Formats: sequence, structure tokens, C-alpha cells
Amino acid sequence: MARWTHDALDRLAARVASLESSLTTEVDDSIHDNVAGEIVAVTEKTAPVDADVILLEDSASSDAKKRVQLGNISRTAFVNMVLYDPAAGREFGLWYVDRAITVKQIRIWFYGMTAVSTIVRYGARNSSAWTNLVNGSWWGNATYGADATLNATSVPADQVIWCKINALTGASSPYEVGYSMEYEYTR
Repeated sequence: MARWTHDALDRLAARVASLESSLTTEVDDSIHDNVAGEIVAVTEKTAPVDADVILLEDSASSDAKKRVQLGNISRTAFVNMVLYDPAAGREFGLWYVDRAITVKQIRIWFYGMTAVSTIVRYGARNSSAWTNLVNGSWWGNATYGADATLNATSVPADQVIWCKINALTGASSPYEVGYSMEYEYTR
């Protein structure tokens, strides 16, 4: 039977203590899921730029950790325009888009008339080449809203979006036509 010397036992005890210590030691700058106030203690960046990165857990990928640049996060915005006592042939609502957008929905509504025929187009400034977003007629009973049929239409950067009323039916003053456009864009 082998005998342990005091020196061997001391070395073994020191090794066990070292292993125990390494198992319980944490890195001081870790972020924990059970400690409050750690994120607010981190230095804030007050002017983020497109190349800055944030960390997320991807729900579509079993919550795997992933990064995303701020410039790749899309935002939703709305533009509204109301025209009071409009006339057929009237053009209005010039919106300049300085970045590419995706038009998700255009809502056309009117009050004080039974029908409106309208067109919503976009094109480069100072150009005669236009692309239709909406071109149609809507009928109603004095107050009506219609969602134009769109399939997430992309509009490139440096474009102008404008509206034109082609015809009005059953208009009696006061009356109005309104347009609301929902779109997405990245920074």
C-alpha cells in the first residue's frame, strides 16, 4: 500500500483549491441575467451611427446570439395629406424621398362626395418618367376610406411622390380628399 507524504498531500490540496477557485471566479465585466442595473451602468453613446452594432437573440434561430448594425434596422413612418375643396386635375402632395423606401400601404379617403378617381405616382425630380403607385377610382357614401392594393412597392432614393385627382363625383362643398402613406426605410 502506497503512503502519502505530507508534501504530496499539500500539493494535492493546493491543486484542488486552485480548481475550485477557477470554477467560481467570474470575469468582472460580465453581464448577468439576474443582476439589475448592469446595462445602465455601461457608458452611453449619445450619437449612434449606422455602423454601430447591437447584440440580440434571434427568435427565429433558437435565440442564438447575433449582431445587427443600426443602419440595417428598418423604421416605419407615415405621411398624411388632406386637400380641402379639391378640383379635378389638381396635383398636390409632393413628397421628396431622400432614401430608398418601401411603401406598405396607401389609404385614400374622401368626404362630401360619392366617388373619386385619383393617381399616386413617383419619379425622379425634373423627369417626365413616372411610375404609378395607385391609379383607380373609389366609391362610397359621402365618407369612405379605401386601402390601395400594394405589394410592398419599392421606391428608390431621390424621388418625388405626388398625387393627382382625375375626377370627383357628387361633390358638394365642403368636401375633401385625403391620402395617408405608410412606408419603411432604413437609416
